Amino acid sequence: MFRKQPPITAFVAAALDAAFEQSPFDAGHTGERWHGAADPSEQSWPSGPGDVLWCASYDELQSAHPGLPQSHDQENEPVRCVDFKLEFDQRGTLVLADLEDYSLAETFRMLGMDHEAEVAAGLIGGTAKDVCQVLSSLIATLLERTT
Repeated sequence: MFRKQPPITAFVAAALDAAFEQSPFDAGHTGERWHGAADPSEQSWPSGPGDVLWCASYDELQSAHPGLPQSHDQENEPVRCVDFKLEFDQRGTLVLADLEDYSLAETFRMLGMDHEAEVAAGLIGGTAKDVCQVLSSLIATLLERTT
């Protein structure tokens, strides 16, 4: 079944896909179908719960971003992908930003990037529209520093 209006997750994926563009991560998956396009520059975004998932092949991620702690966690795992997941609650606020078993803040801390870790931790509880620009910048920084 298709929705007439894009869900909040479509706006989030549209806002963040560019940050992952030059990386092994696929475009954001929302698990929802809708008619029309989501424009993250719109004044108002829908609210509501949802998850967005960006997935990367473990082997490709390990090659492209060997500095990521998650690039070394799956040596003997049969499923070899690394997921970046965002979860939003009923109000459309961010409740989770997770990169394969570690929060985004924990990932930055493991890399000694304390300022970025504080910024990432501070995004939890923010509205999707308010956190996406900062998340985009954090993702770009993370991917750049781990090549």
